[in-house]
Amino acid sequence: MNLTCSQCNKILKALEQDDLTMLLHSDEGVYYFCSRVCKDAWPHTIITEEELESLEQSSL
Repeated sequence: MNLTCSQCNKILKALEQDDLTMLLHSDEGVYYFCSRVCKDAWPHTIITEEELESLEQSSL
């Protein structure tokens, strides 16, 4: 399965967590970015997995 950068559509070959920036969008979809430049250019609000967990814990 090939993953692509959500911003530039570059095919991501490495599946290591350290090599990818994986972020969650507000609709809870998972989006992958090949670089911080692509992540910063993403026009939608995004939160990290840690921020999502924090929000879920605070709502309990």
